[in-house]
Amino acid sequence: MEKMRRQERQIDLARIKDVVESNHILRLGMLSEDYPYVVPVNYGYEWLDDQLVIYIHGARQGKKISSIKANPKVCIEMDHDSEMISGGFNCP
Repeated sequence: MEKMRRQERQIDLARIKDVVESNHILRLGMLSEDYPYVVPVNYGYEWLDDQLVIYIHGARQGKKISSIKANPKVCIEMDHDSEMISGGFNCP
């Protein structure tokens, strides 16, 4: 794993574990042919020492699997402590 360029922004392992344990959905980013493909998925996980292993819920065939087989470089994104804002206002 690469070191972060700005060490003051690095999040410690305890905080990462808190984010992973408090979420149920992550977004899996892949390259599908020549275009990015991002899909929200349910996941399971386990910690092997300090290494996070993520298990993605899904079928054994389809666009996700074929994209990963073609290019196994993927990324994930999780939100934490976020909520929808609703009300009677319009975005500019």
